[in-house]
Amino acid sequence: MNTIIYILALILIVLLFICSLIVIKFFRNKAICELSTGIKKEEFIIRKGGKYSIWIKDKRYSFTNIRDLRITVANKNTGEKKSLEEVFYRSKGLGVIWRRVEIYCFQADEGEYIISFESDERFREFIFNTTIQVRKYISIYKIALVIFVVQFILLIISILLIIIFKNYN
Repeated sequence: MNTIIYILALILIVLLFICSLIVIKFFRNKAICELSTGIKKEEFIIRKGGKYSIWIKDKRYSFTNIRDLRITVANKNTGEKKSLEEVFYRSKGLGVIWRRVEIYCFQADEGEYIISFESDERFREFIFNTTIQVRKYISIYKIALVIFVVQFILLIISILLIIIFKNYN
């Protein structure tokens, strides 16, 4: 009987490890480029083609009119402007002081790109704490799948804990 409890405890530890790896891998989406509103344009390199998203990072309780920024992304070599699609479900990242909101996504091949503001410089002076970030796009379906998998693993962990505690007593 004790061997079953030890095996269940080992499975429990492995599941906790897998669950934490899934969450860490999913949320480790680093910014490829960060453009401050004080700078007119910034160059960045996309090493792998795919879908990318544009996030706005600003103070938590501030308001930035996104449309007035007039953000553009263009291929540096060809000058081709990428069409920016508004994100239907806006993902958010909240911190104590800062917040991030996903606003646009675009499709890009590997290469060098330029992200820039076409808005008036006087407008950008009022939003000096705001930065624009380019990150790899994460689909809402992937977010839902990760949440489902983590909840399923936590359900299995709780069932294993109940079995361990019932057999231990």
